[in-house]
Amino acid sequence: MKTAEAAKGQWAMIFEHYGLPPITGKHHFRGKCPLCDSIGKFRIDDRDGAGTWICTCGYGTGLDLVTITQGKPFNEVCREIDELIGNTFRREKVPEASDASKLRKKVLNNFAKMAPLRGTSGADYLNSRGIFKLPAEAVRLNPKQRHNGRVYQSIYSLATDDKGELCYLHQTLLDGAKKADIGASAKRQKSLQEDNYLDHARQLRSVCSRSPAPWHCRRHRNGPICAPDL
Repeated sequence: MKTAEAAKGQWAMIFEHYGLPPITGKHHFRGKCPLCDSIGKFRIDDRDGAGTWICTCGYGTGLDLVTITQGKPFNEVCREIDELIGNTFRREKVPEASDASKLRKKVLNNFAKMAPLRGTSGADYLNSRGIFKLPAEAVRLNPKQRHNGRVYQSIYSLATDDKGELCYLHQTLLDGAKKADIGASAKRQKSLQEDNYLDHARQLRSVCSRSPAPWHCRRHRNGPICAPDL
């Protein structure tokens, strides 16, 4: 429970712990205001059990009064009051982004900076494969792709599932207008989702599959996927 809620009805004890004036209701405290030292102007009416107070110098809740008079950070005051009244409230931690989520963000950020295929070595490569109508979506060229100490070009293809969720990045490394002569590693596929999500992915596709580019479908351990036969 949050400190302000847990402290309701317990401000008499809390104020006493911090050496502050008692609850006076509609009557003014006869001593000095703990904030401005004026006499006979300060009272704590504890409206709705929130430790509310009022004076010619200001007004606020019990938490406000303790925070101001103790000169401590609000979070520290809350922790002290929680311990005093036995409140076991624990603030929920904001979950950290998963590795797959970070990779998706990185891939999408990089993809947004890449040029479409037209007029690039990627287009020349596809033309050499007999593909003249270039994919309009989800396929772009990375002009500088480092691999084993060398710089190549890379055709980036984003594959999604039947819900449109991004699941894989398929890369084809190029050396000019030809596929890089580095064996099987010229084609690479990276998972962009957590394993528990991919286990339920039923059908992956690329939005560029509407083009006449040669695609081949195959079984994958996480379900059927479609990838460009580049």
